[in-house]
Amino acid sequence: MSVLEKTGFPNYRLLKLLGIGCAVVGLALATIWTLRIGLADIYFQRHTLIGTETAIRLTPGQAEYQNHLAGYLADTEEHQATQALKHAVALNPYDATAWIQLGLYYEAKNRFSDASQCLHQAAHVDHTFLPAWSLANFYFRQNNSVQFWYWIHQASRLVPEDASPLFRLCWHFTDDGKEIERQLDLSRPDMQAQYINFLISENRIEAVEPVALRLAASDRNQDTALLLNASDWLIAQHQATAALNIWNRLAEQHRIPFHAIHPNSKPAVTNSDFIHSPTSIGFDWHLADVPGINASQENGLGGLRLEFSSDQPESVEVLTQVLAVQPNTAYRFLFDYATSGIAPGTGLTWRVATLHTGSVLATTESLSADKGTVGHLDFTVPADSRFVRLSLVYQRALGTTRIEGALMLHKTGLAIAGPS
Repeated sequence: MSVLEKTGFPNYRLLKLLGIGCAVVGLALATIWTLRIGLADIYFQRHTLIGTETAIRLTPGQAEYQNHLAGYLADTEEHQATQALKHAVALNPYDATAWIQLGLYYEAKNRFSDASQCLHQAAHVDHTFLPAWSLANFYFRQNNSVQFWYWIHQASRLVPEDASPLFRLCWHFTDDGKEIERQLDLSRPDMQAQYINFLISENRIEAVEPVALRLAASDRNQDTALLLNASDWLIAQHQATAALNIWNRLAEQHRIPFHAIHPNSKPAVTNSDFIHSPTSIGFDWHLADVPGINASQENGLGGLRLEFSSDQPESVEVLTQVLAVQPNTAYRFLFDYATSGIAPGTGLTWRVATLHTGSVLATTESLSADKGTVGHLDFTVPADSRFVRLSLVYQRALGTTRIEGALMLHKTGLAIAGPS
């Protein structure tokens, strides 16, 4: 028995009943409110204007619902949409998405000061990528270079996995690749790698080399393939000097099994004895991937065996390499080889041409040698060339069938023959 009962307190039973009643009412109200919230969410999940309006009537204090309502009304009821966004940020001042949407509505009305305030408020309450990106776009449209570059820099520090839209916006703002590189936060190797891929996809030739060299300085093994691809791509764009700088950096870091190339000191052929299988990239040998030609090495001791089945194309560059050379200089390309089953005059030759124009400088006679022999190809580099393309070419000679046999290349080399 409680103290109140022992003392005969007259209102004890009444108070007890009142307490029970309040608890029941409170539980009922809580149950009703829980049901309203659940029902509102059901309507909201329909993703319709009517469903969202019903959800707001059931639970008017949800900022998210107001935000979505503005989206439904944006094209037809601009004023109501703006009011919904104002309501959303009043209910939740930390809703950056609502602040951004409100800022965009103000911008559409040419209320640029109000738009700027809303977008800056979004960045104040949310330090992630989207608010910074929204401000960069806003100042892009305003042609405000100071603010544009400030928010580009902020966004580049927060960028998600795909930074391509960020890079693309920069190039829409200016064609000055050096300025873009200076303004972007490219201190992270992952961003540098993304930027190189973007530059290649957008054919921004002149901007690739400096970023690639910055990435190479990080000396990360996972970037080697990308840097080799960049070097190879630059060769294809007739930017062999830039390609060579990247190649040499990788060679000096011992990230590729090939030597650096310095034509002013000593001319050289990369992988001259074929101790490594041709990689078909950069300044290594490129091997044609066509039917009818099979390449192999013997016993891992170097050398390259090329077998022709007669199913190969009638005209094909079988093996190629870009050589760095000096202008106005005479060279001799040497090759130790033997053939099996390939008759003289059937169209298998070495050829050298300028890289930029493709002008043929010299061609050998058709290769045929049952015993090992050393052949040579003499050529002189024009005054305007620093790179040539060396090719083993098969061009079926008139009056012959396509060759069926093998060519064994043991070793190659390049020497300066003297000035022209």
